[in-house]
Amino acid sequence: MEFMDIIYFLVLIYLTYVVIIYLVHRKTRFLVHPIKGVMNGVNPVFIFGDIPFNLFGLKPRATNALGDIYYRWFFWNPVVEIKDLNSLHYIYNMNCINYPRSWNQSNSPLNILSKSEAKRFYRIYFNALLSKNTMSELLPIVREEVFDFIKSKIDPPSNRVLSTNIDIPKFLLKLMSRVYLGSGEDCLECLTAFYDKFHNNPKTFLHFLFPLLYKLPTKFSKNYQESKSKRLLFKLIAMKAYYRVQPCSDDDKIEGSLLNVIAKASYNDREGLSLDEIIIPYFILNITSLCSPISIMTSFIYMMIQHPEVEDKIRNEINQVLKRNNHTVENFTYDDMLEMTYLDASFDELVRLYPPFGRLIPRVAKNSDRVLGYHIPKGTTITCPVSDILRDPKYFEEPDKFKPERQFKFNAILDSPPLKYCPGSSHLFSPTRSRESMELAKDDIERNKRIVKSMPWGVGSNKCMAKEFSKMMIKTIIITLYSQFTFRSIKDSEQYKFSNIKIEQIFQPTVEPPLLFKPIPISQSSQE
Repeated sequence: MEFMDIIYFLVLIYLTYVVIIYLVHRKTRFLVHPIKGVMNGVNPVFIFGDIPFNLFGLKPRATNALGDIYYRWFFWNPVVEIKDLNSLHYIYNMNCINYPRSWNQSNSPLNILSKSEAKRFYRIYFNALLSKNTMSELLPIVREEVFDFIKSKIDPPSNRVLSTNIDIPKFLLKLMSRVYLGSGEDCLECLTAFYDKFHNNPKTFLHFLFPLLYKLPTKFSKNYQESKSKRLLFKLIAMKAYYRVQPCSDDDKIEGSLLNVIAKASYNDREGLSLDEIIIPYFILNITSLCSPISIMTSFIYMMIQHPEVEDKIRNEINQVLKRNNHTVENFTYDDMLEMTYLDASFDELVRLYPPFGRLIPRVAKNSDRVLGYHIPKGTTITCPVSDILRDPKYFEEPDKFKPERQFKFNAILDSPPLKYCPGSSHLFSPTRSRESMELAKDDIERNKRIVKSMPWGVGSNKCMAKEFSKMMIKTIIITLYSQFTFRSIKDSEQYKFSNIKIEQIFQPTVEPPLLFKPIPISQSSQE
């Protein structure tokens, strides 16, 4: 190719880029405020939105200066991001019918649920997941899996090197398959197939855009079909749980698992679930239930290596609680766990700094609306940058630091001082404002505190149902492991600072730097 041909080719690419950018930006003229004009936004990189940042580890443009509402790009479509808490409470509320979840617009099995049916689902799952009996029943199973992991991967510890991006995911997938579905080998294959589906990579995304590629005789297509057949195992596993709620005899004891707990809760509910409803996998095997525990656990291991003083406090609290209740690491109970307040504060601080997902599940406007004065056209996708809010100096002092103690002082989350009824004041409450309006303002502040506190788990009435169950599972792992071992990095810590961590975009878990570490028994670590 001659030199001039190359020049013409580059000019053509540039002109095409300019035309596409112009066409894309024309869409933003609808995102307008009657006074402020067009909404602030992040310019697209070609038409690929945030994808180049994810693939090449680039740092996106800072969005803190764009305000509480701005747009970014995903291919041809602007995605409106909102950080205002009152607006989030309005959009993400179950009673707000104008903003359904974006996946409900597709052929998802969740489309079979009407609003009343969804309430029945949530009632049954909440009764199962928030029950203290469920926690007490499944905690020993989690602990047993942790001891199996210690026996197979840690003992003897002197010669073992573990990896946060290989050993920890494998361990947690095995643990979750046992806890969620049961002990069968088909349970592990089924859960792993779902995890592979959600753990997206460039090839997966390319096939998502062009489904016809699955029909080509490639290795990826073959693996996809095999994984799809393994995911279908869930129907058989769920049918078994559905029909075996009541044991046939005294010897036919039902195995403890979350799916069996859900089936039993359905059996005891006044309405219950049908067979067609219980075989829907996405209430148990969804991206949050599979990817979040792995992300949180790898983050915790890394953070404890960086903050040994916090690890010592957690271990001391574990030992004190177990000793006070005459329990050991082999037989501690859920009540013991509830007494470990510093462990709970460390957990909450960890998910504040590194939430499993950088953004909330998006919503789509069914009809035109106005949010913070800006026009939101019908069909606009709306989401929330969780990571930005949880590191906002407006809510947290020194937001980038890991300080579990701040969770004990969460009542100072907002800049506003406690509201008081002050007749004659010209500031917050004037003599013309009623005591009822004061109470409403107090309710707003308390609601906003709760929104920020629970934001790693979602916003509104549709936030994660399994929050407490997930915490029980992760904290059981921490208590069992950290009461016996400490972990030391075998690489230069300067290469693995948390500043290098990037929060993946929506539907991607937090990606931690790969870390190799060695388990060291507490008795040996104290001698070093």
